[in-house]
Amino acid sequence: MAESLILIEHDRQQVKRTSLHAITLTRQLGGEYALLVLGHGLDGIAASLVSYGASAVVVADDPALTEPLADRYATVIAGSGAKARRNDYLGNFLDL
Repeated sequence: MAESLILIEHDRQQVKRTSLHAITLTRQLGGEYALLVLGHGLDGIAASLVSYGASAVVVADDPALTEPLADRYATVIAGSGAKARRNDYLGNFLDL
């Protein structure tokens, strides 16, 4: 089970530098971690995250998440945290 869940920021093209710093720090602290990326059309971003050593890359890809709206993102983040605690990374994250 992942000890940490890192929310990945991106600009729809690439991962933002702040997220890369968070991954580096988490790796230095040790323990397992998972990466969470939210949005729509995330195939390229998700594929780029595989090489960062996370125990899981959780992808919430849905048209409703195209724009980073707090209420929608919060729902997904809360749901993914619960799934990460149960070590259940598959399934539907959205209940919008």
